[in-house]
Amino acid sequence: MKRRVCFLLLLSVFMCSILTACSGSGGAVSGPNNSYSSGTSQKDQITTSLGWLHTQSHSTPASGSGGYGSNGWGYGESTYYTLETDITIENTGDVTANIDNSLFSAYWDNDKLSPYSSGISPVQLTPGKKITVELAYEITANQYNSWYSRGHNITILIQYGGDSLAYVYSTTTDEITVVQ
Repeated sequence: MKRRVCFLLLLSVFMCSILTACSGSGGAVSGPNNSYSSGTSQKDQITTSLGWLHTQSHSTPASGSGGYGSNGWGYGESTYYTLETDITIENTGDVTANIDNSLFSAYWDNDKLSPYSSGISPVQLTPGKKITVELAYEITANQYNSWYSRGHNITILIQYGGDSLAYVYSTTTDEITVVQ
């Protein structure tokens, strides 16, 4: 009986992962429970923690009078893909930290990803305060479809002052490693 219950549980987990992969919501991983520090000195330091990391597909609405295209008859609908994440930043120093898009970059294997939008308005983060920023980067359909394939590394790089920190997600191990 226990074997059957275990088998059914594993089967349901497998089916949910397949449905998630096909639903267009992409995959997700959770970041480490700990936070990691980067910065040039104790006085000017931020601590970061990765919240979630996933891929997403988006469709633009159909418009126009329609016509024939490479995919046959259509109304101008298109699909684009993003890698999305959120990062919580806390100012653990004793001076104001300047937070903006220039602190962050993302890589899919060795390819640098272009920001999808400039989601971060420049913020002056006072000591002891926290902010969560959401980042989105453009990815290709092939990258989106290979989220569950083994052998890829997705890196979120944070550069602050003279230091840097990277969250590296491996599709082979399904784990995040922090590299300082």
